[in-house]
Amino acid sequence: MSTDPVIDPKALELLRSLDQDRPGAMIELVRLFIADAPVQMQRVEEGYRDRDGEQVRQAAHFLRSGALALGLTGMIETSQVIEHLDVARYGEPTSEAALAALRVESRNAVVALLSVVDSL
Repeated sequence: MSTDPVIDPKALELLRSLDQDRPGAMIELVRLFIADAPVQMQRVEEGYRDRDGEQVRQAAHFLRSGALALGLTGMIETSQVIEHLDVARYGEPTSEAALAALRVESRNAVVALLSVVDSL
């Protein structure tokens, strides 16, 4: 189990400085991600189930992009793994484990971001 923080403290500080320049910007970015991440995660799940590699790639790419912008360290790597999965490997134990890891990281990211919003 990783002991790395869910949110990179440097990224969080950068987001807070953005908020100083444009009040409300940080919370707006966080809320957008919190609202859309579950939708994208569902798209990943459906695409995986339907063996629709393009849908999986697009949704995982969205998750990775948001994770990069918000400094969600665990989600960056796991979404990249899913984004680059070969459709022929869907259903294999390593792919199933990667998908399970993305579920966990997605949940952890939303919980961590909610605590950031609560602290503002």
